[in-house]
Amino acid sequence: MLLLRSAAEAGTPVYPVASSFTRSGIDLGSRDFHVLKKPKVMIVTGPGTSAYDTGEIWHLLDRRVQMPLTMVETYRLASIDLGDYTHILLTDPMSSLPEKVLKKIDGFVKQGGVLWAQGSFTIDWLHKEEITNVLWRETAAQVAKKELKAKLENNEKSGGTDQAALETLLPERLAFVDARDEAAFRLVRGAILEGSLDVSHPIGYGYTDEFLPMFRRNAKFMARSDNAYSTPLIYTAEPLLSGCMSDDNQALVGGSAGIIVDQRGEGALVLALDSITFRAFWWGTQKLLVNAIFFGDLLEEPR
Repeated sequence: MLLLRSAAEAGTPVYPVASSFTRSGIDLGSRDFHVLKKPKVMIVTGPGTSAYDTGEIWHLLDRRVQMPLTMVETYRLASIDLGDYTHILLTDPMSSLPEKVLKKIDGFVKQGGVLWAQGSFTIDWLHKEEITNVLWRETAAQVAKKELKAKLENNEKSGGTDQAALETLLPERLAFVDARDEAAFRLVRGAILEGSLDVSHPIGYGYTDEFLPMFRRNAKFMARSDNAYSTPLIYTAEPLLSGCMSDDNQALVGGSAGIIVDQRGEGALVLALDSITFRAFWWGTQKLLVNAIFFGDLLEEPR
């Protein structure tokens, strides 16, 4: 009774029930209920990280959610026990970390931890370190550039025997004065995209509508997960709601992934491409991070 009284005083609704049977969904007391652990969250800060991105997350959890948050600077990761935490929040790549720390992070996930990886640079770094796996979408120009680079390297190794074939891959000449504008067209510095959220996924808990505007600040686009149930957020076919994006970027973003859950061993990585807590005022998507924290034990890939 004391627990119920405390819950009611805190504003939590309490409902009496006459039976454990429910009209829909699982019955009360069912084995399908999961007991969740109290999260203990660490965010990586300090050298090599963005004070803006880490500060936005700190503001959400410390000031709005009012939960404890341990801030650990990058140089201390080698000396602390990651097993003391349930979650690691990572907003930036940590390319300068020694190999032993990378192995600690990989082991943390496989032993049941949840790693929140935010932003394209962070996700791509984890992909290159083989801690996760991501398939990036590319424009025709990006594909051609990579193909040319590979051909040039092979041609150099073979002594330059394939000059004619190489020339067909070279780009057309463009005016020097247009270079800066062309580079700017490829950037995405602030656009609002229409996301489609799977409200049945633990990441989507508490949302009642699949429509979810996302704030985008990068021009990288992930393909969906190879597990049909593990892309809780994708972009619609024509997702641009506000802001500027080039035609090439708009062609790539439609149907791509905004969030992927990658189960590794007993734990999981949550790959969040967008600014979920942008400047502490983009409130509509903040619950995605909160759900990843409080429902971390439920983040799995159904087979």
